[in-house]
Amino acid sequence: MTITPQQLEDRRKGIGASDVPALFGCGYRTAYDLWLDKTGKLSEDANESNEAMEIGNDLEPAIGQMAAKRLRLEPSFEGLIASPPTFIHPAGVLRANLDFLANFAGGLQTIVEAKSTAVGDDWGPEGTDDVPNRVIFQVQAQFACSGLKIAHVAQLLMRFRASFRLYQVDRNQEICDAIVERAHEFWTKNVVADIPPDGIPSLDVVKHVVRVPKKTISIPPATAAAYLSATEDAKVAEEARDAAKAALIAALGDAEEGVYDGGRFTYFEQTRKETVQRASTFRVLRAAKAK
Repeated sequence: MTITPQQLEDRRKGIGASDVPALFGCGYRTAYDLWLDKTGKLSEDANESNEAMEIGNDLEPAIGQMAAKRLRLEPSFEGLIASPPTFIHPAGVLRANLDFLANFAGGLQTIVEAKSTAVGDDWGPEGTDDVPNRVIFQVQAQFACSGLKIAHVAQLLMRFRASFRLYQVDRNQEICDAIVERAHEFWTKNVVADIPPDGIPSLDVVKHVVRVPKKTISIPPATAAAYLSATEDAKVAEEARDAAKAALIAALGDAEEGVYDGGRFTYFEQTRKETVQRASTFRVLRAAKAK
């Protein structure tokens, strides 16, 4: 979602609908990641958009237009409102920024949530509410804040052939109540009290924690031992993989392809086009299971 600088600043004052999946273990971030963010422990570049996010933001208006075309099949549909004002739950902690509001005759409004993804395996048939759990929790959080009861989730699937699907999710008051309770609990017990939740942060997020120059602390022995052990295991596994790969390529002899009972291996020549570096050729070992 493309949001204003003010909406971005407001996000730090509470739990946003897009934050909610992390609290229930089904988001792209963990609850620990969210705690680091909400308590101001991350550097400013931690929330910078990456290329995938920028592409999603750029596609959002087009996804809204495609959703509007489908919704026009309903005679009472009147149009979309893009990026409506932020909805804040009466309890004050939970808030939601919507992609679009769909207006229908008689004053009915529904949420339209735009999603662009390259992975569609966790999405069910169009027209159903079979969407990923992370989307369910985000949309139910939007219901809790807005008071609305219906959401149309517009999915643009970008794979070998692009496709568009429209889903419908209805308000579930039990889930809404659970979200409000969990958000308030997290905000008071973790953010306000500045106590980290159970679990660990993701590596990409924890790298952005602001450090105090020349500060030294004691690391728990178990934490240090776990890292050193995992590092050694990874090194041994990598060496074993490289040795097995060398043995397999050697077994190919001067062939480019080898077969076995379970499938085949190929070692075809590839070409790297010249850009900053000079053009070159190389080989890639690939495995294919027998059909």
